[in-house]
Amino acid sequence: MARNRTFLNDVFDQHEILYCKSKGNNPQSLAGIFAAKEAVIKALSQLADVGYSVSDFAIHHDKKGAPMVKESNRRKAPRLPRGVVISLSISHTSSQALAVAIAQKE
Repeated sequence: MARNRTFLNDVFDQHEILYCKSKGNNPQSLAGIFAAKEAVIKALSQLADVGYSVSDFAIHHDKKGAPMVKESNRRKAPRLPRGVVISLSISHTSSQALAVAIAQKE
């Protein structure tokens, strides 16, 4: 993870980086979070006419480890749409990562 700090800081927030460090700097965890961000972008594109990028929101985990989407604290990031619930699942093996996101209006 140390080789690509600029990329990490552009794509992931501090919470996401610390989460992966808590997993032993597990690159699979980073890949899973990246896959989740891509899945969320695709799910939101069906509900909102906003072009999101991977740095516009963060993937955090609750106390039980379930992933959830959090708004970014970055200055120019677009807000997530109000009244939308995003369900998210992430999985990975040693060589692959995948994520599924479903965005629904409440």
